[in-house]
Amino acid sequence: MSWFNFFKKKPAKRKTHNHSKGLRVLFNAIRTDTGLLQQQVQSLQETVNQHNTAIAEHTSELANHKVRFEKLEQLVAQPAISPSIEIPRQTGRIQSPLSEPIQQQKYDMSKFSPQEKRILQVFFEHQDMALSYNDLSQALGKSALTVKNQLHEIRLKADLFTKAIGVDNRNRFKLKDGITLQKYLNLG
Repeated sequence: MSWFNFFKKKPAKRKTHNHSKGLRVLFNAIRTDTGLLQQQVQSLQETVNQHNTAIAEHTSELANHKVRFEKLEQLVAQPAISPSIEIPRQTGRIQSPLSEPIQQQKYDMSKFSPQEKRILQVFFEHQDMALSYNDLSQALGKSALTVKNQLHEIRLKADLFTKAIGVDNRNRFKLKDGITLQKYLNLG
């Protein structure tokens, strides 16, 4: 009988026991890594969704700004109600037919201070010129801010000047047409 057992097929011994433990460890590691990857993918999807929401908000905000900008462009393209007066830099003269003669009024010189009278004197000496604060300060030897304040006081007391912005972006003042020292200012 033993000979029969010898020729009989013997079942193969399973050596998978040691391999199955290694495979189980590997599969568990893969499951853990897969779970971590799924969590990372989910957090990335949430971040992408947040960014898409922010992009949609910014897109609508840009569309609103575009509409407002187009309205501003239309306003700027429309001519202004009162045309601007341009003063050439070299001469400082106003070239505008808009200057209207002043109404027949007399201004009492006693209400002007001596410094304000000196400023008026400079304007009467240069009636055809539009003068800036710097021009007046150089002519009078004063600070431009002092001249600005004194000219402001004169303008509050009497409407004698036309104001324009020159090519050099400075305020320039010119006596209104028709004002003469003898005719409209009461010296006595």
